[in-house]
Amino acid sequence: MKHTDRFMITHLSLIPMVLIVFSFGIAVHRIVPIGPKTALLCAILYFGLWCWLGWRYVFYIVIFLCGLWRMGLEADIPMPALASERVLLRIRGIVISPPWPTHWLNVVPGDEMGCFYKNDWLLESEAIQQPDFTWCEQKMQLQIKVLGTMPRLEYGDQVEVLGWVARIQGPENPGQADLQMYWQGQGIFHRMTIKYPSNVLFLQSNAGNPIMAWVHHLRYRYVEILREVVGRYSGAMVGALLLGTRELVADSVLEDFKLTGVYHLLAISGLHVSILAWLLYRIILRLRIPYAIGYILLLIFLAFYALLTNLQVPVLRSTLMIGFYITSLLTGSRPRSIHTLSLAALVILWIQPLDLWQPGFQLTCLASLAIIRVYQPLAQPMQTKIYGQKIKGWEYIRAYCWHYVRELTVLSWCTWWITIPLLVLHFGYISVLAPLWSILTIPLVTLILALACLLMFTILGIGWIGMALGYCLHCLIWLLQTMVHGFALVPGVVLFLLPPILVFVALFYLWVMVGYFKNQRAYLYTMVAFILVLGSGHCRILTERSEEMTVLSVGNGCGIYLKFKTGQRILYDCGSKNPGAGSQIFVPFFKHRGITHLDGIILSHSDADHCNAIADILRCVSVSGIYVNTGFRDHGQPLLLEMQQAGIPIIEVAHQQTFPGLQNLAFLDPGHSIKPSKSNWDNERSLLALIRMGHHRILLTADLGYKSGKVLLQQKIGPVHILQIPHHAGKMSLSKALHQHFLPKIAFVNADARFEQSEVIQKYQVPGTQVYLTSQAGALQFYFIGPQIFVKRFLLD
Repeated sequence: MKHTDRFMITHLSLIPMVLIVFSFGIAVHRIVPIGPKTALLCAILYFGLWCWLGWRYVFYIVIFLCGLWRMGLEADIPMPALASERVLLRIRGIVISPPWPTHWLNVVPGDEMGCFYKNDWLLESEAIQQPDFTWCEQKMQLQIKVLGTMPRLEYGDQVEVLGWVARIQGPENPGQADLQMYWQGQGIFHRMTIKYPSNVLFLQSNAGNPIMAWVHHLRYRYVEILREVVGRYSGAMVGALLLGTRELVADSVLEDFKLTGVYHLLAISGLHVSILAWLLYRIILRLRIPYAIGYILLLIFLAFYALLTNLQVPVLRSTLMIGFYITSLLTGSRPRSIHTLSLAALVILWIQPLDLWQPGFQLTCLASLAIIRVYQPLAQPMQTKIYGQKIKGWEYIRAYCWHYVRELTVLSWCTWWITIPLLVLHFGYISVLAPLWSILTIPLVTLILALACLLMFTILGIGWIGMALGYCLHCLIWLLQTMVHGFALVPGVVLFLLPPILVFVALFYLWVMVGYFKNQRAYLYTMVAFILVLGSGHCRILTERSEEMTVLSVGNGCGIYLKFKTGQRILYDCGSKNPGAGSQIFVPFFKHRGITHLDGIILSHSDADHCNAIADILRCVSVSGIYVNTGFRDHGQPLLLEMQQAGIPIIEVAHQQTFPGLQNLAFLDPGHSIKPSKSNWDNERSLLALIRMGHHRILLTADLGYKSGKVLLQQKIGPVHILQIPHHAGKMSLSKALHQHFLPKIAFVNADARFEQSEVIQKYQVPGTQVYLTSQAGALQFYFIGPQIFVKRFLLD
C-alpha cells in the first residue's frame, strides 16, 4: 500500500494539487510568519515521516511547509533600517532598468508630475555613504523617481545619486492600489525621490550583466526604430503591443483600453505569446523544417521574446507552458494543459513567491485555467465538425473563417466570465461588452503583431518594404485606436460593482480548478456560484454604519466624504496637488464602497488642490448638484460651465444658508463681505460647512484665510467636536484663536508632510484635543455611535 501511495504521489496528475497546497503555504505565512530554518527543519522531518509511512496527506504537509520555507526566505532578506520618514542619502549603484528619454513620453508639456509618475527607473545599490562620509557596502534595489529632464542612462551604468529614501508605503485610502505589494513582488522595498536631475552623477558604463545590457539595448533600439518608421504616436502603440512599453502611450488611450475591458491587449499577456508562437509555427511548417529542430527554434525565439519584455509574468508563464508542452512532445510523453499551467505557476512562485498577490499573475493563470477547464470541453465538438469534413477551396476558407469566429467568441466569453470575480475584487468594475470588443480587436492585433515582427526581426524591414510595412502599421494602429475609442463612448460600457468577499472568490476558483466540465450541469453550477460570488459584496452594506465621515489622504489637497443617517452622501472638496488623485484615490474609493450616486459635491473654492479631481469623479458617479458660493462663481467659471454642459445643477449658496434636503448641514461664507484683492482672495472666500452628525458638530474650514477667519470668530457658532485645521496647517496667526474659540475634541490635517506644519499643530496639541494627520495615518474614518466618536486610521489601525 505504501509503494502504491508513493507512486500516485509522484504521478503527474497530482501537480495541480501540489500547486494549491504550495500557494496555501505562501499565503499562510502572511498570517503566521515562521522563520525559514524552522520551516525547512519541519519539512525535512515530515519528508522522512512520509518516506517511512507513505501516507499521502503527509506529502501534502511537506509541500505546505515548503511554501512556508520559500516565503520565509523572501521575508528574511536583510534590509537597511529605514524609518517610514524620508532619509537623505547618497547611494552608489548600477542602473538595472533605465529611464526612457523624457521627450519620448506622452506627457502634457509643463506637467512635471506626469513625467514623475511615468519615468521611474531601478537602481541596484552597491554602497551607501555614512554621516562621516565613508562608504558602507549595501546591496538592495530601489525605485528612483526624478523630477525634470533625465540624462540619458543605459543598463549597466554606474551612477551616484543623492535623494530622499523611504520605504514604499501601502495604500493610504480604501480601494487604492497597493503599490507596496506590487513593488515588493519585484523585490523592491524602498523608493528614492530626486528633486534635481543634477543629483544623478554618472561614473562609468558597462558595469552590469553584459547579456541583460545587450537585451535592454535591443529593446531601446527596437522602440526607436518603431518611432522613426511608424511615427511617434503609432510607434508607441506598436511598442506597447509588441514589447509592453505602455509608458510611452498617452494616458487618454490607456483609459479607453481600460474602460472597454481590452487592456490585456497592451499588457503583453499570454495572448501575444500565443499569437507569435502560432505565426512562427506556421512558418516552420511552410519551410518544412524537421519537427525537433523547429520546436527548438520556437523555444529559443520565445525565450528571447521573454527577455525583451523584461520577463513579465504573463510572458514568462506562457513561455514556460509552451516549453513544458514541447518538452513532453520531444520526450514522447502525453502533455496535458493543466499540468503545464501548474508547473509554470510553481516555477514562477518559487522564483518570486510574492507574485502570488499580484493581479497580473492571478489574471494570467486564471485566464489560462478558464481556457483549459471551461473552454476546451466546449471547443472539442466544434473542432471535430470542422476537421472531419473533406472540403477544399473557397468552401474550406469559408468554413475555417466561421470556425475561427465561433471559437474566438466562445473563448472570449469563457475567459471573461471566469475572470470577472477577480477583476471586481481588484478593480471594482467590469466592462459589460468586453468579450465583444475582444472579438473585434484580436484579429486586428494579430495582424499588427505579424507586421511588427516582419518589420523588427527580419530583413523585410529594410528599404521601401520597411516603409510600406510602417505605413500599414500606422493605418492599423489608427483603426485600432478609433475602434477602441468608439467602444469607450458606448453608454453603460462600464459596470461598477461592490468587491466580493475573498473567501467566496477563493472557493469559486477552487471549484473551477477541480470541477469536471463535461456536461451542462457543471456549467449551471458554476453560473450559480458566479452569481453568489458577485452578490457576496452586498453583505458589506449590512454592516455599514449609519453615519460616517471619511477624510481621504490626498496629499496636499482636500477630499472629505460624508454619509448621514438619512442616507444622503456628500463630498466636501475633491482635489490634490497630485493631478492623478481623481483616478488613483477618489474613483477607487467610490468603487470600493459601492457608491454610484452623490447627493451633492461642495466646492469650497477654485484652487486646483480642492477641485481638480471632479472630472474623474463625474465619470464614475452621478451627482444631484454642485454647491458653490459667489467666490467660486467669479473665479471658477470655466469649470462650472463644463459641469453645466454635462447637465449637473449648479447651486449657489449664501452665508449661514441651509437646504430642506440637507437639514444637518449649514453653509458658512465668512468672506462674503470681504472686498476682492489680488492676494490670496480665493482662500479668503472659502466656503465652510458646519455639520451635525448625531450629538456631534463638525466644522470643515478648507483654506480659511486670515481676514475671513477673523469674521468667523466674531460669529456665535459655539464649540465643535471635530475641526479641520485650515489651510492644511499652513502658518496662520489665527490658529491659536481658532482652537480657543471652538475647543475641538479632535482636529485633523489633510495634507502631505510639510515642515512648516509643526508650529501650527503644536497649538492644537493640548490636553483635551487629539490631532490626526493624514500624512501619517492615511485616510481617517470617523464613526458616530451615540455620544461616542470612533476614529479608524487606515494606515495605523
